[in-house]
Amino acid sequence: AEHGGYEAGDRLVNEDTKKRMAEMLREIQDGTYADRWIEEDANGRTSFSRRRASEHQHTIEHVGRGLREMMAFLERSGLLEKTLFIYMTDNGANSGSKRLRGGKGAVYEGGTRVPCIMYWKGRIEGGVDCNGLTGHIDLSPTFAELAGSDAPVPGDKRWDGRSLLPLMEDPGADWGARYGFGHRTRWGTAPGARYATAAIRDARWKLVFPKSELYDLDKDVREEHNVADQHPEIVKALKAQYDAWWEDIQPYLVNDNLKDAPDTHKPYHDLYREQLGQARFEEAMRLMTWKGGKPYGKKKARRAKPKKK
Repeated sequence: AEHGGYEAGDRLVNEDTKKRMAEMLREIQDGTYADRWIEEDANGRTSFSRRRASEHQHTIEHVGRGLREMMAFLERSGLLEKTLFIYMTDNGANSGSKRLRGGKGAVYEGGTRVPCIMYWKGRIEGGVDCNGLTGHIDLSPTFAELAGSDAPVPGDKRWDGRSLLPLMEDPGADWGARYGFGHRTRWGTAPGARYATAAIRDARWKLVFPKSELYDLDKDVREEHNVADQHPEIVKALKAQYDAWWEDIQPYLVNDNLKDAPDTHKPYHDLYREQLGQARFEEAMRLMTWKGGKPYGKKKARRAKPKKK
């Protein structure tokens, strides 16, 4: 799905980008970050308003301050060398990307390619890049291996991802062939949505549906040049892999093909209750933006907090 990105290395974070990031951090430290955005806005170089620039600066400061405090606590507690830090995002930016095509909700790289930064004192230090095709689905099997667990996945299931430990220990390790799938969920009938807002990629090639656009990401990460006509065999191979994946996930699409399902009995509601309990479910539903909960909510009305008795 578009939620949960794939991280395909550091090719976008070039030396110029790293330099600008370092400058930004210095400006935040000396309090001139928002001023520069405002000055550039006056010169027509950015759309940031004074309010947005200030909010942006305070957000970064808040995240940085929280991280520093947490690391200091772990250091004092003797836990820093036992803690793995992972920073990543769940999808592309809402407003899209200046360097990539698409944004949140799209299956182009601007919607699915996200940063993934790791730090583990004594194990993973700075200045190391990894170009392996990895994703959010790899985190659970990674944590399981780090914990020394070889127990099977509960319910006789299997991991969707694979452990990142080989790449964490050696960024140049052989990662093998891999495919990443993108599909914008929340459809009404699964068969009709098979190729709607969907894509499949490997380490180099990406096939985007429904028009079967093919992009060579090694040469065209912006996805500007459709080369499907030049490589029909690659289109055919990727489509076959996508179709096999689609058939494999059908038993797990518990929310699809539902018509007029009552709010009190939906498959994903029942699974949530079973795993986390009725009280947690009711609180989650209260916090959902639209009445009834996405994707079935129809009224743009927030759920009211229960009145105190």
